[in-house]
Amino acid sequence: MPAGDYEVLVEEEELQGVSFLAYRKKATYLIIMGHGRTEMREISGNDLESVLNRDQPANDDA
Repeated sequence: MPAGDYEVLVEEEELQGVSFLAYRKKATYLIIMGHGRTEMREISGNDLESVLNRDQPANDDA
């Protein structure tokens, strides 16, 4: 996917039968807007973390 700004949508469901409010992640999506249309693509949590790590600026401590 090309560099750019993407919206992340996380779909969750409330867990039933527990004594506190809790949610489970069902799916993660990237919202891709452009060329007069909007597209929603599912992405794994690992892939999202990898993309976010690559997006960090390089460390210039050398």
